[in-house]
Amino acid sequence: MKKNKKAALSTAALCLATAMCIGCTEDAFSGGAEESAAHGTTLAVQFLKVGKADAIVLLCGGEAVVIDAGEIGDGGKVLNALSEAGIRSVKALILTHFDKDHIGGAAELLAEVAVERVFCPDYEEDSDEMQALQDALQRTAVPVEVLTEESSFSCGAAWLTLLPPGNGDRSDNDRSIAALLTFGERRMLFAGDAMETRIEELLRDERIAAGGFDLLKAPHHGALCGKSAELIAAVRPGLAVICCSKKNPPNKTLLALFAAQGTQVLTTDSGNV
Repeated sequence: MKKNKKAALSTAALCLATAMCIGCTEDAFSGGAEESAAHGTTLAVQFLKVGKADAIVLLCGGEAVVIDAGEIGDGGKVLNALSEAGIRSVKALILTHFDKDHIGGAAELLAEVAVERVFCPDYEEDSDEMQALQDALQRTAVPVEVLTEESSFSCGAAWLTLLPPGNGDRSDNDRSIAALLTFGERRMLFAGDAMETRIEELLRDERIAAGGFDLLKAPHHGALCGKSAELIAAVRPGLAVICCSKKNPPNKTLLALFAAQGTQVLTTDSGNV
């Protein structure tokens, strides 16, 4: 891959099985989660403390998926989370979009652990972080799927469906890939940095509009936009996780919207969630 070419490209653990366990110790992420009666396996989801950035590790049945990798220097935190869980390879690295707070640590991750495939959106970006990512992809020859249509795959007993953004002129945030995850009866939505345009697209998806999600990864680090209320009302999440920092806290009006919905909110400003 070459520059300017389309990219071919808190300390608590949240464990979800037949029951949701909130406020567990980090041991849960490395094997202490409750077992799912339906699958005979467990699902652990860890949102890493990387400031106002996204780095999320999914672990199920001895397999791992990483959604975004934070900023430059955060790749080591992702690697530590994988190592502590006994994971030596990553089934998929999902880069929701190419902002530096989502791809910055990806080059380090690719250099140190085997990644089977990379998913990324279909647009161009010119930045130092993007160049480092492209160089790492060239060195490792990891297969890259530029997402132009829906794609699904398993991670252990969990099932992920990736939803690509639409075409047209829009901000990088509104080019975010969204991920739907199902695990038994559990449903989660990872919304990247979706803002108004992207949220409108997501709400046209019947699976999202049906609501009843157990978890929502709140878009754009807890920022408020004109479609935030509609998203929360439609998704009706039992739990929302916001990747943020004390310097850049979530919007207070957004928190009030979650409270009105009865959604519990956890943030990464004090530690991993």
